[in-house]
Amino acid sequence: MTLQGAYDEMLDLEYSTLLVAANGRKTVASWSDDDIPSYNQFYYHARKYFDEQKKYPRQFQVTAAVHQKDHAGRTATIERINRPGELYQIDETPFDVVLVANRFSITGLCVGSPTLYLVYDVHSNLVVGIHLTLNPPSWEGMRQALLNAFLPKVEFCQRYGININEEDWPYGVPDELLGDNAELRAEMSELLEQQFNCSVRFTRSRRGDDKGLVEGGFPAFHRALKGRLPGVQHSKQNDKGLTESRFRAILTIDDLYKILINLALFRNKNIELSYDKLDRDMRKDDVIPKPLALWRWGCRERGGPKTYSRDYIESRLKSKGTATIKKEGVKFKDLWYNCDWTLQNGLQDRKPAGNKSPKVVCLYDKNTTDTITLVIDKKFYTAYLQERSRRYILSLIHISEPTRLL
Repeated sequence: MTLQGAYDEMLDLEYSTLLVAANGRKTVASWSDDDIPSYNQFYYHARKYFDEQKKYPRQFQVTAAVHQKDHAGRTATIERINRPGELYQIDETPFDVVLVANRFSITGLCVGSPTLYLVYDVHSNLVVGIHLTLNPPSWEGMRQALLNAFLPKVEFCQRYGININEEDWPYGVPDELLGDNAELRAEMSELLEQQFNCSVRFTRSRRGDDKGLVEGGFPAFHRALKGRLPGVQHSKQNDKGLTESRFRAILTIDDLYKILINLALFRNKNIELSYDKLDRDMRKDDVIPKPLALWRWGCRERGGPKTYSRDYIESRLKSKGTATIKKEGVKFKDLWYNCDWTLQNGLQDRKPAGNKSPKVVCLYDKNTTDTITLVIDKKFYTAYLQERSRRYILSLIHISEPTRLL
């Protein structure tokens, strides 16, 4: 619609009178020129409005959901969390780095960009869990992130050549978990509530500000690494730029894991938070406003999160599969493993003709093929990858559906 058309429509709607004759016929009588605004007056105010729109485009050109999330006014009400483990926040985001399957590959085998999961403790602002996957957001990825948050991380860090003590990176099961409804569907939330006594809360649709702590953590990770890593994809990058990012990529997912783990450890220990995080008791004890210091003080003075045995947590959160026990060892997904218990107890002995090899339930971590856990008579036995399967040392899913550059 032109400005002249808008002006004429305004006169018909606002500066005219509807007349009804005795026979029922309706006519519109325009007001006199002295009682209506001129076109020049209308043009002046329209131009002023559009100039303001160009000056503050976000104020006029955002959806209602974005306005509520980013621009609407807020009250001063803050949810007060009294101790570590009372509330965790979990979320995921695409990480803008292109990865390769093997840094020594000469074929240009590109596996795409990963999805990063972070788990934060609200009381201390501590990163308690981290997970990288090449799969899109799903409950499977969230389950792996929770597994990382619930368990000690000494072995996890050693897998990437990082040595820490158990107290360097806290862990535990929270009383309450806040996340997106898309991944924490009903049956998944029931698992956490029934098995771990952890209630689940969902954020409102398109309201990332409901879990502002973890949402604000992602940009911090991106900013710390942008411009420092090869293969980084920048925002608003065109197709040509994306192609160049793929050709520059040299990092594997294990390389990126190592970088992010060190970044999380540094953040937990060194980042200084606002003094508004300290309540009266913390100020009285001269607590340093840093995540790890807040966590340790809270656990000492007010108690920490719940803890369960590794077997209990893994049996409920790890992926489950079926392994076959053969004479040569334990076979799972075409990989071969050694298990001392099955060998010593005769399960690997040759079976009489016609007898099938026994199959058992196994638990496995999709981040590594190094070990699997066999579940036999409600007991757990670890099996280790054989040398002949070492060429598949990458994760079971890390090299799935690769994209080869031409």
